[in-house]
Amino acid sequence: MVAPGQTLQYTLTFAVTVDPSNADYSEELLECSVEADGTRTPGHGLFNEVYPLDGRDASGRSDNTACEPVTPDAGKRIITLRKTGTQVQADGTTNLPGAEFAIYDVDPTTDGATPIENGVSVDPVDGSLFTSAGLPINHDYWVVETKAPAGHSLLPRPIQFHLGVDADGNTTITLAETNLTSDTIAVIPAVTDADGNVITAIGINIHDVETGTLPLSGGRGIGVYVAWAGLLLTAALVLTITQTSRRRARRA
Repeated sequence: MVAPGQTLQYTLTFAVTVDPSNADYSEELLECSVEADGTRTPGHGLFNEVYPLDGRDASGRSDNTACEPVTPDAGKRIITLRKTGTQVQADGTTNLPGAEFAIYDVDPTTDGATPIENGVSVDPVDGSLFTSAGLPINHDYWVVETKAPAGHSLLPRPIQFHLGVDADGNTTITLAETNLTSDTIAVIPAVTDADGNVITAIGINIHDVETGTLPLSGGRGIGVYVAWAGLLLTAALVLTITQTSRRRARRA
């Protein structure tokens, strides 16, 4: 009960989830909007309104609405890509620089598919680490390797994954079952500090193998086997001709 002339202030705290996959989602509606009478527009931003009992609203409706804008990044997440190889580098890791990637929000094999503009950027210091642009959650994406490190092969097909969040709001990556084997790609968890702040976002480790090559000097290679095959074929041909000539000589 509020006594006459007394003022009480209440604070309400609630969690809000932004879902860009919703059919009614629009980044334009994340901003607040104001009507001509000074009230906030329902359906824009985090709109809320109070409804006092009749005769209890001394100041009128103009201060009964409130709104807070929502940043579009609330429904987006950043992921990392890590490229590794088979050889140990000078820093003791198998991190492999020199690759380039693109991210698609549609199947890249469909007609007219184009990668997300500025969708992937490489770390200026660590050439094996890549960071994505903010990607809307609850959506499927495809990673395409557009350039392989020297001496390595491109991924044979795109890496498809689903980007989501769990009940605690943590980013999740679910690899599609049609992807490469687990020794080639794997989800790497986020790295956090003692306070739970994310240092490196959750991501995908992409392990590459060296391009196969034929043995060069110092090895036998396939040339020896080709030469032996040629000699055997020549010997067989000479033997056949000799036997045929002898038969003809006897008949004569």
